[in-house]
Amino acid sequence: MAEMIPDSVRKEASRGEKELFAVFRDVLPDDFIVWHEPNATTSRPDFVILSATHGLLVVEAKGWSKGMIKQADSKSVLIEWPAANNSPARQQISDHPLEQAENYKHALMDKLKAEPILLNNNPNHLGKLCFPLGRCAVMTGMQRSELLQADLLGPELSTVFSDESIVFADDIEQWKDLSDRDVTRQFWDLFDKRAKFRFPALTDDQIQTIRAVLNPSTQVKRIPATRKSWNLPTPMPVDATVIRTLDLAQEKAAKQMGEGHRIVSGVAGSGKTLLLTSRAKWLAENNPERKILITCFNVTLAAYIRSVVTPATS
Repeated sequence: MAEMIPDSVRKEASRGEKELFAVFRDVLPDDFIVWHEPNATTSRPDFVILSATHGLLVVEAKGWSKGMIKQADSKSVLIEWPAANNSPARQQISDHPLEQAENYKHALMDKLKAEPILLNNNPNHLGKLCFPLGRCAVMTGMQRSELLQADLLGPELSTVFSDESIVFADDIEQWKDLSDRDVTRQFWDLFDKRAKFRFPALTDDQIQTIRAVLNPSTQVKRIPATRKSWNLPTPMPVDATVIRTLDLAQEKAAKQMGEGHRIVSGVAGSGKTLLLTSRAKWLAENNPERKILITCFNVTLAAYIRSVVTPATS
């Protein structure tokens, strides 16, 4: 069972996203981490999945049925949303799901490349990430067989949605009956060919740094990297640092705490203040106009909290 952040999908998520969330949670192996709508960039992908041995995958989920697609090419899709609640049917042009995922991927890549501990310093791959970063699309409202069905009233879809990195509802459903090894193989197949390469497994420090980029509110402090932080046989970059983060349980708690008053209890040193500051930063990221008040019992602690949350909050 994969680690899911947050623990549950938001109520407003589409049915397809909720079903995909459950499949990722229940089917992917224990050492996988899955984020639903991480806030690393201004635009948020539906899912980002991290495996220390396979890399990072950006997932765009679309619940369109075949009948909703009125026109499509490799760049854009014309969708007709059916009439509902006394509202007439409406049409909308959307980016092709893979195009959307590609844009998310490049925005995320720019953030990750700012961390030397995540870069390849081999002369043949200088400046590239030291792990694969792929993208895929999951058509949760369509079956693969529908692509091949003749439809006089709809566009030809087989050429538009036949990319290796596009999977359908029945493809994902089959994952439920597979072993961990076979699921991992299916996961690896979702990476486009140009993104795939073999690499030494990411270290814990590299994984923490990736987590910090994907969810900035979890950042605790930046420290110098050590040789154990580095996964390549080449010399570690001299300016490499590692971003320490909350642990996964704390990260989930900060996101899942909910509105209103909450009491967090624990012994001294258990991370209550870290959880509080992370929650404040997460609220500020999601509500930039919101004023967030943090109260504490002494000036020293207040100064520390201020240094941690600034400039995320004011």
